[in-house]
Amino acid sequence: MRKRIVLLTLPVCALMFVGFFAVAGRGATAADDPYAPLRMLDGKWDILPTASAKEGMHLENHCAKTGLFMACEQVVNGKSAALVVFLPKAKTASGGEVYWTQGLLADASPAGNAGLQLTGL
Repeated sequence: MRKRIVLLTLPVCALMFVGFFAVAGRGATAADDPYAPLRMLDGKWDILPTASAKEGMHLENHCAKTGLFMACEQVVNGKSAALVVFLPKAKTASGGEVYWTQGLLADASPAGNAGLQLTGL
């Protein structure tokens, strides 16, 4: 299934998307499962051109939960670009989730780490 996102500026390791995902698993509800918002990253996306990006791109994320961590390989226009590992850190007062992320770029250049907050999903 392909999803479309309009007006999205996308650095390779900044994984922020809007979509739908049915929560599967051990009977946990989305409110109880800090990984539920991250599961929305798994899939295929067509990124449409914007004013700052003259060409669109095809993006695929292959995500898996491996124990405490969620890892997503990001493929851009058919080429593996990055692996991003997510670690749930905290729940926000509004019910969102805060994660610590660590990226590894396919060309082995420094990607660094960052915090990510997802709310309103």
